[in-house]
Amino acid sequence: MSVELKLKEEILKKHKSIRAFTEVVDIPYSTLVNILKNGIAKAGINTMIKICKELDIDTDALSEGEIKGKKSKIDFCELEQNYIRKYRTLDQMGKHTVDVVLNMEFERVAKLKENKESVDDVYIIPIAARSGEKPIIKTSRSQIEADILKLPISDEDDL
Repeated sequence: MSVELKLKEEILKKHKSIRAFTEVVDIPYSTLVNILKNGIAKAGINTMIKICKELDIDTDALSEGEIKGKKSKIDFCELEQNYIRKYRTLDQMGKHTVDVVLNMEFERVAKLKENKESVDDVYIIPIAARSGEKPIIKTSRSQIEADILKLPISDEDDL
């Protein structure tokens, strides 16, 4: 099936007629009929952008003969945008470090969710070991706070 036929089908899926569609996108009916009859390659870029925008389809894909939805645009909050900016300024070592930490945290949270534990309440602390093992301590915020309160206070701690 030609891209023009696919385009016509897409228009008729979302609008009651070709004429109704042309009124919505504000292009002459005869222009759209000519595009559908003679091919999209001869159409003006502004006309095709209007058509794609109204149908919510990707212009690049259409130019390659496919009808695909637009690539989604993800809304990032200001903090996330700042992280991305910082990440992009890092060298390869810095990016690798961030990737390793991010993957470790992702796996930690995924395991907690898998075990139906509260992500905010449990801490998994990896311990360095010469044996090559990777022992971990699994604790909670309340346990850490209780352990801190048990620590002896010495005179040297006064500042």
